[in-house]
Amino acid sequence: MPTTFKLGAFTLDTQGNVLQGGTWKTLPDNKISVTTDDGASQSFAVAWRFTTDNQLILSNAGADLCNWNPDATVTPKFTTSKAVLTVQPDVLNPFSFELRGKWNLNATHDLTFTTPDGTVSTINGIVNSPDSKFIFLFNATNRPLLKHKLNFAGTWGNAPAGGGQLQFTYSTETGTAIFTLPGNVSIKKSTNQLSYQYQKGGPQSIDFQGTLLVNEDFTVSYQFSRRLAENGDEQTAESTISIGAQFQKNSFTGDLELTLKKADGSLGATTLALTGNFVGTIGKTNVAVGFQFTQVRDGQSVTTTVAFGGRVQFTNGTLEFAFAANSATKTITLSVGTDIKLGPANVDAKLNVDMGGGTVQGVTFLLGVSF
Repeated sequence: MPTTFKLGAFTLDTQGNVLQGGTWKTLPDNKISVTTDDGASQSFAVAWRFTTDNQLILSNAGADLCNWNPDATVTPKFTTSKAVLTVQPDVLNPFSFELRGKWNLNATHDLTFTTPDGTVSTINGIVNSPDSKFIFLFNATNRPLLKHKLNFAGTWGNAPAGGGQLQFTYSTETGTAIFTLPGNVSIKKSTNQLSYQYQKGGPQSIDFQGTLLVNEDFTVSYQFSRRLAENGDEQTAESTISIGAQFQKNSFTGDLELTLKKADGSLGATTLALTGNFVGTIGKTNVAVGFQFTQVRDGQSVTTTVAFGGRVQFTNGTLEFAFAANSATKTITLSVGTDIKLGPANVDAKLNVDMGGGTVQGVTFLLGVSF
C-alpha cells in the first residue's frame, strides 16, 4: 500500500494520487501542486531535505509529513538529468516527481543540495567511476544494499588553483555549474592513465580514459576521451588540460616523477609518477635523454617516447645532460661506459658532443639505445 500524507484539506499518496479525486506534482520551485478532478489547482509551500541517514523527508509548516525512503517492501529510485533530481517512490509504479536545487561537492566528497527555500542537505556518499564520469553513489542507512546513482553530464578541466586539482563543469537546465574535486590527480601505475584517488570507506577513484602526453619542457597534457551514458547521451565531453611541471630527480632511474605547478607558477604538493624507462633519443637538434612509457587506452597499449629539452655536454671532465627551459640550471651526470658511450665524430651533427679544445666525439650509446 502507498504511504499517505495530508496537505491542507487533501490526502495525497506516494503514487501521485489525491484521495479526494485528482493528482499532484511538484512545481519548478519544489512546491506541491494539487489538481482535483474538476480541474482546479492549489499549490502548497513545502520543504524537502535529506536527513543524516540519507533519507528524503517532506515537511510542511515545520512538521514532517512523509519519508521517501520506506522499508524493504518498496524500492525507490533517485536519478538526475541536467542536475534536476527525479524521485521515483516505487520502481514498480511509473509515478515520479522532480526536485530542483543547487548542488555542491564538499571536502569529504559528499554532495550538498540547497533547495529554493534555502534548505541545505548533505548527502553522504562517494564519487566513483572507472570511466571518466562524474557519478555520485549513495544509499539510505536503512537500505544499505540499495545504491542510488546520480549522474552529471559535463566536461573536465583544470581548477583555478592548478597543481593537479580538477573541476567538472556540468550541465543544468539554465546553463552550467561546477564541482571541484577536493584533492589532486595521480597516475595509475597499471595503465599510466590519469586517476583521482581518495579514501572513504575504502579506496575510491575516478579512473580517467584519455591520452597523456609530456612535452620537452615537462608540461603535462591530458586529453579526456568522450564518454557516453547508458542511453547513448554524451556524459563526459572531450577536453584537454595542460599543467606545468618540473623534473626534480637527480638520476635517470626508476619512474618519471614530475612535480606539478600551481596556477601562479610555484610548485605544488602533487608529483605524478609515470612508469617506464629513461632512454636515449634524438631531440630536435641533438641527442637527448627521453622517457619511454606505455599507456593503456580503451584496452589498447600505446607506447610513447618523449625527448627532454636539453643536451649532452662535456663540463670540467664530466659528461652530463643539461636541461633547457624551466630546468635551465639542472644537470645530471652520465656514467661513461654505462649511461653513455662515445666514438668518432658522426656525419649527423645531432649525434656529436663538443668535448672542448676543438675535439668532437659522436654518441654511440645513450641509456640503453645505440646510435
